[in-house]
Amino acid sequence: MLLAGDEAALPAIATILEELPSTTRARVFVEVHDPDEEQELHFPADIAITWLHRRSDEEPAGRLLARTLLLGEVSAAAEKVWVACEAAAMREIRRHLLFTLGMQRGPVATQGYWKHGLANHSDHDWGTDVA
Repeated sequence: MLLAGDEAALPAIATILEELPSTTRARVFVEVHDPDEEQELHFPADIAITWLHRRSDEEPAGRLLARTLLLGEVSAAAEKVWVACEAAAMREIRRHLLFTLGMQRGPVATQGYWKHGLANHSDHDWGTDVA
């Protein structure tokens, strides 16, 4: 399983991790501003968490997460994928998963929780326009 998200996705990631069966293996990528924003996450499963630190207010949130996942940190062997972050970054990640890695759409769940520069972005942005 692959879970990935930015600060906005942390509550959902924590909930998903707590509910995973102990036999589940997962990679988790969380983008935050700096190490002070890391949170203790509790989970029964075999989990590897990578915290990604932007460290700069000049880099839009989600870009580091997208770059990391596009640079080979994701395997097409992941049986389930859940990604939630800034909408443009989510679409870039979704495109990579579906078209570069050739993953099937069914096990790939994506959501744009927010959109840079836009107030009141729809919370129903699943990135389905990417196909």
